[in-house]
Amino acid sequence: MYIACQKGHVDAVQLLLDNGAEVDRAPESGMTPLYIACSNGHVDAARLLLKCDAEVDLATKKGTTPLYVACQRGHVDAARLLLEKGADVHKATNRKRTPLHGVCDYFQCRDSHIEVARLLLANGADVDRKDKSGKTPMALAEDQGHSDMVALLVACKVQTVPAPAPAAAAEAPAPAAPGLEPCL
Repeated sequence: MYIACQKGHVDAVQLLLDNGAEVDRAPESGMTPLYIACSNGHVDAARLLLKCDAEVDLATKKGTTPLYVACQRGHVDAARLLLEKGADVHKATNRKRTPLHGVCDYFQCRDSHIEVARLLLANGADVDRKDKSGKTPMALAEDQGHSDMVALLVACKVQTVPAPAPAAAAEAPAPAAPGLEPCL
């Protein structure tokens, strides 16, 4: 099952499931077939596993979920599918890192990583959440030198920080800063 999911061989995955393979069976590491499919960006295999009731947020021994690994590796379509199926954007690893931390800390930042970050933010990811070492996603992106990611996070952070308001207007929501409306 793992090789079929790793290679994206949907017909083989279907055949194995039809013949009694357990959809969430994992070795000691906890890497389920869904985790393996999402890790490699094989959306059709992931979709099939989810259709067969794979647990969307089942984590590995280290606490990484299929969403975390899909985001970290820049697999936008896999991340989108998982979110559509109810994956928890806030579920953290043993190091208290969310999928947004994972995408910001990846050693290389491609356009797909920016798109994944936008997707996570659109689904309520917390820009200010700190991991076990006290780092936010922005701090991790800065550490990696990912200027485009930092710019995206700054723009989103500016949109979510309410501007100080006079007492009479304290109940009104703060408008987005000019030019930053398309953050997501």
